[in-house]
Amino acid sequence: MSRKDNEKKETKPRKTEETSIGREIWEYVKMIAIVVAVVVFVEQVIVINARIPSPSMENTIMTGDQIFGNRLAYVKSDPQRYDIVIFYYPDDEKQKFIKRVIGLPGETVQIKDGKVYINGPHRSAISDRMRCRRAATLCSATTGTYQRIPATG
Repeated sequence: MSRKDNEKKETKPRKTEETSIGREIWEYVKMIAIVVAVVVFVEQVIVINARIPSPSMENTIMTGDQIFGNRLAYVKSDPQRYDIVIFYYPDDEKQKFIKRVIGLPGETVQIKDGKVYINGPHRSAISDRMRCRRAATLCSATTGTYQRIPATG
């Protein structure tokens, strides 16, 4: 066997090794790209992530808690009383607000002596027990849609 034949035999395995390493790297790159695309899609279309910035929701959600809302929850239904909603502040859409729905369209909400009344004082005030109904919700003030995910536990 000549020297050229030996060199050809030696170079072939190296090409397949380089090719298999290249294929493996390409597979990792594809996998990472797919994972990033799925995460971005879920974050932008399905789920919203928010941290509670203030004590306004305490006894239900504590300052600093991290919550997730479902952007698709109100596609087929409207928000209900006591749902917790996440929405973007209209004057600064970088800020997220987390609030509880107490008044629905057409209702009048009054606060007298620290008690909340809906449709006048003849209706009973919202009790602490009812206010603590657990639900993680979301609404988008810019699109006018509301979303909710029921709490577990």
